[in-house]
Amino acid sequence: EAAIISRVPISKGEEIKHLCGIRAILTAEEEASLNRRGYDFSIVETTRNSAISYLFGPASLSNHDCKANSRLTTTGPSGVKVIATRDINVGEEITVTYAANYFGKDNCECLCKDCE
Repeated sequence: EAAIISRVPISKGEEIKHLCGIRAILTAEEEASLNRRGYDFSIVETTRNSAISYLFGPASLSNHDCKANSRLTTTGPSGVKVIATRDINVGEEITVTYAANYFGKDNCECLCKDCE
């Protein structure tokens, strides 16, 4: 599996340079169409307004972990950046949490390192 690995130490609260993206808000029909075709891997839901969006850019390549070391946060009306939620060491994978029910109810089908 591909992973984004830190090449430098990253401090808690620090924006992870170059790991950013753009959100395109989806209609319910667009979301359903992507789900039917199995293209749901870049769909994110914002916690602020529960908007369902398609995520473009390097941030969309971040893997999920239920105990992630970083988080996606919006910038402006459509931008996204990644912020470290704890110190990240050189060689450590940079992960984010996708959503509470992304991998089934309460993420019961999750296969992240913490859930395996």
